[in-house]
Amino acid sequence: MVNVNIKIKYVVAVGLLAAFFLLSKNHVLAQNEPKFIFSWKTTNYVPADFQGKILPSKTSFVEVGFDLVDGNKIVDLSRNEITWHLNNNFLRIGIGLKTTSFQAQPSGQTVRITVSDYKGRDLIYNASIPTTNPDLVIDAKTVSRDLKLGSYLLTALPYYFNAANLSEINLNWLINGQAPAQQISPDIISLDLSSQGTPQETDFPISVSARNTLNQLEMASRKINFTVK
Repeated sequence: MVNVNIKIKYVVAVGLLAAFFLLSKNHVLAQNEPKFIFSWKTTNYVPADFQGKILPSKTSFVEVGFDLVDGNKIVDLSRNEITWHLNNNFLRIGIGLKTTSFQAQPSGQTVRITVSDYKGRDLIYNASIPTTNPDLVIDAKTVSRDLKLGSYLLTALPYYFNAANLSEINLNWLINGQAPAQQISPDIISLDLSSQGTPQETDFPISVSARNTLNQLEMASRKINFTVK
């Protein structure tokens, strides 16, 4: 019985050792696999202090590119054929073609890159890039929609418009259905609630709409209902 137990323990130990060896080997192989370093960008308009990733909206042009890293070194692909697909449709092919561009699709896009005949095999990489809609935010410098008597500056912040700068975006403000009395600039208005005659416990809406002057179909709007306390 003792010999049987020893034999069982020996078989288990050998099995565990073999499994550990296979896992370690696979881990090393995975680490040694070539890696794609993929990047993309678009030039849609966002406010100057925006620190996030600028997303494409439909009809935006998106620039994409990649590097291939193998053994901690960037690979020279100047002699390799590289094929690009967009949403499973052929986009472009060329020798050493590591960058390309395309027009964003309304429902988003999947990019597929194929590097042909790298060390005797083809390498394939897939990446997804979302598409968003132009957006508009009203910045009132307050976390509450209940406003006390005083003066306020309200700023319209457009996001993801296909525009080079704010001058290409037409902004239209309304305060309780009326044009603002004090408009400092197209994107900033002044709201004066300092008068003692200002009705209190009164709800009033402030809205702003934005339209791309170069593309009338590209628009966004925002409305906030404030209350004077």
